[in-house]
Amino acid sequence: MADLALAAIERRTDLTPEQAGELARLTRLAYAGSDPLPGLPAPDGQFETPAAVLDAVRGPGSVYLLAGPDRVLATLRVRPAAGCWRVGRIAVLPGYRHRGLVRSLLDTVARDARDQGVDWLELDAVVERCLPPLYARLGFRVISNWPSPDKPLSELTMRRPVADPAAPVSLEWRAARLSQHAAVIAWFLSGRMLLRAGQPASGDPLADVLTAAGALGRPGLLLAGVDLSPRPPGELRIFPHAGRNHPEHLMPRSRQADTLALWRPVPGREIPLDELAGGRH
Repeated sequence: MADLALAAIERRTDLTPEQAGELARLTRLAYAGSDPLPGLPAPDGQFETPAAVLDAVRGPGSVYLLAGPDRVLATLRVRPAAGCWRVGRIAVLPGYRHRGLVRSLLDTVARDARDQGVDWLELDAVVERCLPPLYARLGFRVISNWPSPDKPLSELTMRRPVADPAAPVSLEWRAARLSQHAAVIAWFLSGRMLLRAGQPASGDPLADVLTAAGALGRPGLLLAGVDLSPRPPGELRIFPHAGRNHPEHLMPRSRQADTLALWRPVPGREIPLDELAGGRH
């Protein structure tokens, strides 16, 4: 697209009301209907206002724009925090997704942060929206997990060094400072069936997932999600024809508020069990 060939990245620390309105519209378009699994609470970005955009550039905050000749194609916000720059409200205009725009923006932010003596970029990612795997491919690693304060969702805080970001991976669990939990709950797809299998937590969620899968004794399993629970793991449960849409898989905290989703792959990118077993990150 011509817009993309001529696009350039800008950092803004002030905006006119008209510019804030354009960014608010872009953000609403980017977030509306963006969830890969339907049925989740609407994301906050779907209701973005010009006032919120202007507030983002007050004080030490800034916005980054990837702009074509006649419109902004992607944006994100940055606010300095202790030892890092916090990144938020990443938005890409529909029709320009999966073209490397977010990677370009984040690489520019990382260079600017490094020039100012900052070591890390940090962001929060909602698990049930399948966002952590996307950021893991951009070099972010999990440092903590926690319940969303205003929705029955689960979030991960992820961090990326501004110099030499980590290589992309499919799973990012081993280095995480995970919340205390008694059981790891693994979700698998087997044909048109959704399977839920639990395992007492060993401190290594990936090992627990593989143990749970091995106990099932079914060929061709695809990993469709992982949860952490303070409760005993319970029995194997099978949901025929449920696919990925069973409420307990879609949003586990809506059923048990103290259960946290740890990982959800983007639909269509579920990981085959043999690949999972061979790639112990």
